[in-house]
Amino acid sequence: MRWVLAWIVVLAGCLPVQAETAQAYHADDVTLVEYGVFCVDPGVGRLPAPNTEAGYITLVETPPQLVKQGNRAPAILDLSFGVRWSIAGDLPQDVEIQIIRPRQDRASPLTESYTSVTLPYDLRSTLWTFDLASELATGLWVMEARSDARLLWRVSFDVVDAGEMPGIRTMCGDMLS
Repeated sequence: MRWVLAWIVVLAGCLPVQAETAQAYHADDVTLVEYGVFCVDPGVGRLPAPNTEAGYITLVETPPQLVKQGNRAPAILDLSFGVRWSIAGDLPQDVEIQIIRPRQDRASPLTESYTSVTLPYDLRSTLWTFDLASELATGLWVMEARSDARLLWRVSFDVVDAGEMPGIRTMCGDMLS
């Protein structure tokens, strides 16, 4: 599992996964620039994130490229999906990023989180990258960001088998396994 952090980019968070449809929400002072499937260059470093399964998030230098807008993402190794966003204001904020995701064995969902400082109007990319075959669980994934318990944004994704979104694999070229 890799939490991707591009430019001080943050990985995503979530709510309990229920039988609900993919959707998006944001507070008035937050802009959801885009969300969907992204191509991401390999990481250049890591930051500790003890409340994640891997224990870290991955840093990337190049901003990720959106290749498919929307709430559906295929479960493909090395492929990323998530949210590009920014927040208005005058001061930096501590932001908790969470993701709740299904497990392949359909046991209770796994919740992961970490905290990052977000600067006003800084364009952030909060992404999940499928690094391991064990992460390729289909179903509802939810990402969210909170500051002082206030919900900033939440985007849910319907992660589907790779065959349900043909052509996505070729959009990222050599970035995928």
